[in-house]
Amino acid sequence: MITKLDGFLTVALICCFLLADAQEVGRKAYKSSRKLVETHLCKECLDDGGLPGLPDIQKSKSELEIRWFSRNHGGKENALKITRQNNVYEAHIYLYQRVNTYDRVKKEWFIRSFKYNVTGHDLDSVMNALTQAGIFTLPDQTVTKTRFFKANEVHFKVNDEVRKYSFGYVDENLQQYPDEVLFKKYDALLKIFYALTKEAFDCYHADMEIESKRINKLAKKNLRMRRKEKGLD
Repeated sequence: MITKLDGFLTVALICCFLLADAQEVGRKAYKSSRKLVETHLCKECLDDGGLPGLPDIQKSKSELEIRWFSRNHGGKENALKITRQNNVYEAHIYLYQRVNTYDRVKKEWFIRSFKYNVTGHDLDSVMNALTQAGIFTLPDQTVTKTRFFKANEVHFKVNDEVRKYSFGYVDENLQQYPDEVLFKKYDALLKIFYALTKEAFDCYHADMEIESKRINKLAKKNLRMRRKEKGLD
């Protein structure tokens, strides 16, 4: 049984460093959100079942790969992927929905997945922080014998060794079990993930705001055209 939080203060300090180190996203205003959709549209986001997502980590060609999946009950899922190949790290955030979405403008079902490059961080330092937080050794939340929704999953592949574990909504767990050290370790891990992905998430939300305005404008235009065709205007 885990009795203490090893290296928690060190991880907290590194996490604060990551937050402070994140660079502000400098982006030119888009004339149309179609450009951002084309720029960030993910071409590889189909899992082995044909749904939006990433293929099984077993198929990874990288010498090291870590994935953090964050999901909610509505089918939305985010995936952070950190890879190392030839001693070079890369990190990307994938955003997609695991259920079909109906496009009211085009009158068709569609699935769109987006991929954003994570920049502004020293990924070697990030990996050190994740290692100290216990990313490779933390157990599945089932060891606590508490029921939970798999809101977070961590997958990793190192030297052909693959392991997966999951845990729930940490804030809720800590409120109910404030002295449970394992939940504090999950929380430390999530703080690093959030610090690492904040810039990419901010960029995505800014892009989606532009996209939403374009879609609403197009929908209103189509509605006016249909009313005109029916002689209602």
